[in-house]
Amino acid sequence: MLQSLRGLQHKSQNMIRVVVDHGGSTTEITSLWDIPFTKYKFQDPMTYKILNTRAPRVDAVDKVTGKAVYTDDLSRAGMLRVAILHSPIAHGRILNIDTSKAEKLPGVKGIVTSKDLGDVKYGVSPARYDETVLCTDRVRYVGDEIAAVAAIDMDVALEAVSLIEVDYDELPAVLDGQTAMNEGLPQLHEKYKNNICAQVHWDFGDVALSNGISAMERFESIEP
Repeated sequence: MLQSLRGLQHKSQNMIRVVVDHGGSTTEITSLWDIPFTKYKFQDPMTYKILNTRAPRVDAVDKVTGKAVYTDDLSRAGMLRVAILHSPIAHGRILNIDTSKAEKLPGVKGIVTSKDLGDVKYGVSPARYDETVLCTDRVRYVGDEIAAVAAIDMDVALEAVSLIEVDYDELPAVLDGQTAMNEGLPQLHEKYKNNICAQVHWDFGDVALSNGISAMERFESIEP
């Protein structure tokens, strides 16, 4: 808090007016340096043990020297590689998915679509459970996941993905979050009117008293 106030004062002495309320008696001052900071107990940031300090990066040496092993670096006997078929369009219905050619490619061990995984929904919270592991009947953005291929190596997996044929009924897309809420625009999910999945309104508490000190400061912008 002390550093923030000093920064404001340093930036412009004429743009800030401070009103300090001490238990009902109000004092207006024009300079932040006139605030009786000695009445408040501010801890020197340099004395913090965690805050304002650098956390030691125990993995730094391995990473910068190339010794660190990442998941993509792992290779075990019998391990398969997976490639995903992504949607090339922003919005559309899936009419048909044909994996027959990909299934015949040597080295392919398995192909899954939403028919194999079902229509189980998940999301950020129960109110927003609108996602599936793979698209069921519609794609909603470029890159939406449609099918997954497991093969003996990544080259075979990627080739198999290229052999999967998908028929789309392309639909108009909404490309801006603000205009997407307007009436009459394409609906990405039928259950969300105007493409609004949820609304959260926060209106509680006293911000002025949340600074945790005995006096209350109100900062108001004024013309210089």
